Amino acid sequence: MPRPSPAVAQAFAPAHLSAFFAMELHPLDLLRSGSRGAGLCLTEGAWAQVHASPDHLPPGEEGEVHITLDGEPALAPTTQAALQEMLGGQRLATAGMPAHFQVHLRPQLPLHQGFGMSGAGTLAACLALGKLLGVPPLVAQQCAHVAEVSQRTGLGDVAGMCVGGMAIRTSAGAPGCNSVLHIPLRPPPQLVMAQLQEGIKTMEVLNDPQRMAAINAAATRALERTLAARSLEELLRAAAQFDVEAGLLPPAFTHALEAIEGIGVGARVLLGGTLMALGDVAPLQRRLAPFGATRVVTVGNVPARTEERWPYPPADTSPHRPA
Repeated sequence: MPRPSPAVAQAFAPAHLSAFFAMELHPLDLLRSGSRGAGLCLTEGAWAQVHASPDHLPPGEEGEVHITLDGEPALAPTTQAALQEMLGGQRLATAGMPAHFQVHLRPQLPLHQGFGMSGAGTLAACLALGKLLGVPPLVAQQCAHVAEVSQRTGLGDVAGMCVGGMAIRTSAGAPGCNSVLHIPLRPPPQLVMAQLQEGIKTMEVLNDPQRMAAINAAATRALERTLAARSLEELLRAAAQFDVEAGLLPPAFTHALEAIEGIGVGARVLLGGTLMALGDVAPLQRRLAPFGATRVVTVGNVPARTEERWPYPPADTSPHRPA
């Protein structure tokens, strides 16, 4: 007798701090679309828990997906698109698909500040749903990447989250279609983050062809520099130079970077309003405090994965629809 599939699964995906990126789009092949570049994964990120309803649909039909964000109904279009892609691919092969899936997203870091929370929540949800449906993790990873690219919410975050640590993407595309150099950082370094201003929605930049041309040229130089050194310090220096050459660096960041000269090295997290800095934590916090709220984060070397436990109170499993 076949073993029954679990009714609930959860997964975690780490935050990803994008240092620089060069966009590559192939409209007819989103698996090969994405970006070259580099970034850092953190120990914090986004959790997702997926509940499958006990009632099932006839073969050939796919279930509905309802999403909550921090307990509140949410549209979450990127996550919705990725999960529907997974369900659409399974509906012909799976007899008796659950009629409803309730997805609970719990981001641990702010949205629209460059932490890649859209990609982390989407990837975690896909991995959790994949566990429920018996879908290989690579398929879940690819669905998350394709949704990010198609929704213009990201180009390389998912690829970095799938390896952890310092991730250098030497070719664009989804996991399984790209090349990523994984450099674990040990002991895991701490970074001081300072929120200087509101973030930029990724879509606003990705939809501007002139800005993307300048970004791609600067990113190619930054990637060459980072590959030559393969160190966190040089990654941050290359990222800061990239921001200047691409014409993206706001004036507030210029002043903050000048303030930490001599005690640390820093760069803006793309495409957010947050600065990341490496050095002695306490002095960096004192220098950056006048520019905005600070927090300390730790680089995480572990990639996105399913988890056996859910670190939050039990979620309401009744279907939620956004108002």
